Parts: sequence; C-alpha cells; structure tokens
Amino acid sequence: QVRIGRLVLPVLDLPFIEEDCGIDRNVSVQVEDLESFARAAEHLMLAESTTWRVQGLVDAQVWHLGIFHEDFPGLRMDREITVKGMAGFRQDVNPAMMSDFVGVVATLGSLTLEVVVILRNPSFLAVRIDEEMTFGVESKVGGKLGVAKVASLRLVPGDSSATVQLIFVKSPATEQA
Repeated sequence: QVRIGRLVLPVLDLPFIEEDCGIDRNVSVQVEDLESFARAAEHLMLAESTTWRVQGLVDAQVWHLGIFHEDFPGLRMDREITVKGMAGFRQDVNPAMMSDFVGVVATLGSLTLEVVVILRNPSFLAVRIDEEMTFGVESKVGGKLGVAKVASLRLVPGDSSATVQLIFVKSPATEQA
C-alpha cells in the first residue's frame, strides 16, 4: 500500500439509521505522491478492475427526524473501493470508437490523422488530465504502428470524447497493416 494523496470530504450529513450506509460524493484528490498516482492511474487504464483503499478520519453529522443532529468528528473510515478499469481500451472489452475525422497530413515516411474518438469509462470516477500524453499504437500481431497523442483528456463516467492525433511512421509493421 502506498499513500497517493488526500480526499477532501465535506462534513457528511447522514440520516439516523442502524445499518451501514454508502457515501456518494464528488470529491477532489490532492495528489501528494505523483509517481505512485501515475502507477495507480496506469493500472486503472490497463486493468479490467482495480481496488483502492480509502483510509482516514471524517467528520459526520447524524440527523434525527430531520430536526436536530449530533456531531461525530474524527470518525475512522477504512474502505476498499473496487472500480471497473479501462482494460487498456481493448476492443473486445472496452472499445474506443471514432466519431469524427478532423484532418490528415502526409509527409515522406509518415501519416498523421487527427480524429475525435469516443472513450467509454466504465467506472464511476471522473478524470481530468491537462498534460499532453503519448501512447504507443501496436498492431494485433505486436508490431509498432506509431503513436497516439492526446493534448488534454477529460473522462466522465460513461462516454467521453477526445481529440487524438495518430502519427504513423513507415515501418515493417505499418507496411503490413
């Protein structure tokens, strides 16, 4: 286990019940260990599912009949959360689909396509990455075809669109494709 960062949770307003209750909140993560976060994000992108542990203290208010409340500061929280991963956008598990063709540039030895793709995020996590990312593109038989570049990425639960620049360089793998 590695601590990645902090979740910033507001005070939880909970109804008075005698059973375990779920917490359905949109929260931000303050990343404190960028290298560990990158490894966790990579695992989320490649795995079909992943489990994260959330530990810490949380403040809660328990409401009685909706009229008055009791404060419970510093309650210990220790939860494992399993989320569906992206499965590396494998076409058989989590396909990426092209929705629009933006443009093409051909030069001697390379072909650059700019397309809009629909990415399916099967988890309940939303992700925003503002830095440019570069991914290798390989054929089904394993030869490197080129790279895919994404200038910024915003994934929400369900379908999201992203503009991707696909750069194919002349190689034995691209000639076979």
